[in-house]
Amino acid sequence: MEDFRENDRSEQAENLPNDLAESETPSPEEEYEYIEDELGDEEEEEEEEPAARGSGKGSFIALVAMVCFFCSLLAGAFGMFIGMRLGGTSLTFDAMIRRLRANTEDSVAEHTIAEVCAAATETVVTVQVSVDNETVAQISSGVIVAQESGYAYIVAALHGIEGYPHIRVKTASDDTYLATCVGTDWTTDLALLRIEATGLRVAAPSASSAIMGETVVSIGNPMGGLGNCASFGIVSSPSVNIAVMGIPTDLIKLDAALNQGNSGGGVFNMDGELIGIVSSKISEYGGVQAEGLAFALPVSTVYGVIDQIRRQGFVSGRPDLGLTFSSPASPTSPLTVEAYEYGEELAAGDAILPGDILLRAATPSGAVKELTVSATGRSYHEAQTALRSLLYGMKEGDTLYLIVKREGYNNPITVTVKVHTK
Repeated sequence: MEDFRENDRSEQAENLPNDLAESETPSPEEEYEYIEDELGDEEEEEEEEPAARGSGKGSFIALVAMVCFFCSLLAGAFGMFIGMRLGGTSLTFDAMIRRLRANTEDSVAEHTIAEVCAAATETVVTVQVSVDNETVAQISSGVIVAQESGYAYIVAALHGIEGYPHIRVKTASDDTYLATCVGTDWTTDLALLRIEATGLRVAAPSASSAIMGETVVSIGNPMGGLGNCASFGIVSSPSVNIAVMGIPTDLIKLDAALNQGNSGGGVFNMDGELIGIVSSKISEYGGVQAEGLAFALPVSTVYGVIDQIRRQGFVSGRPDLGLTFSSPASPTSPLTVEAYEYGEELAAGDAILPGDILLRAATPSGAVKELTVSATGRSYHEAQTALRSLLYGMKEGDTLYLIVKREGYNNPITVTVKVHTK
């Protein structure tokens, strides 16, 4: 296709004076100077013209200039007013991020995940339980939270140790210790263990609450046999209320990958500080498989509970039946009464006896929980959870009916017990 622009340039060159037609094309700088000089000459020519010739036109231009000037003043004043009403000047996205970081600079850390793991992994332990002190029946995780007077204190998940008489703790350095259970709190599913040990690293609790979106690292023993492993994610929500073991609980929601065995493990922020203890996960919701629904008990709740347990062996105000159950020989063992703390209150014919097997529990209002393991497919711990969900919220002196199977009786019998609070 023929380039018409080149032809136009040739025709223009032929019509120019020879000295200009033969001159080189000016550089951008020269061209700028040339235009400026040309404009300057025109302005000088306009100034030499008599004022009378442009008096009408000049007045109109001056009027327009004045109107534009006052409009700009009004626009500026209106903009200042809007800015004041909105709390200051508008912020760009980058400016908002800088302000957010400035407001949360005490909470947002700069450490890498590897640095957090190096600082925190020695505070996380493996918790092993057994019936005969030889065969390991169940494995979970724990966190070293205190050390004093030759003992180290470890917070663990209650459901990971409950019902088993023998507990061992294995540290990150592969040292194993016999552990004693100082006390438990079934409403938060926490247990406090104690071992004779010194020189262990203690987790540093965070003084601030979890922040939505902050990166966290979870360390524990997934699947019960992999040892200390780390996974990372974010805080999806700093506070959600869901039922754990049948008890409504305020928890931190995480999207980190957690599995069976992680219970009792630690969740750390990017300063290496403990912000929570792994509690549970939801793998299915409404018949639909779920991902990224993991939960941890906030460290503020954890330390409030274990402080009371350390000082007095229990948490004040919790409803209690005073029942101790025999250690399960298998996950499907029934709830068999081993002892009843308040037996002296009951008449001889209305007592709970060692060996009684709990079948159902009911309240005077008609709420009933099925506790029979074989009939419902429940495990030992699930039957305990059902009983506790019925007990939750009851007060001192409330009545609970227990339907039990007793040796020597052909039919189940009903025993009335009173709820106590410690």
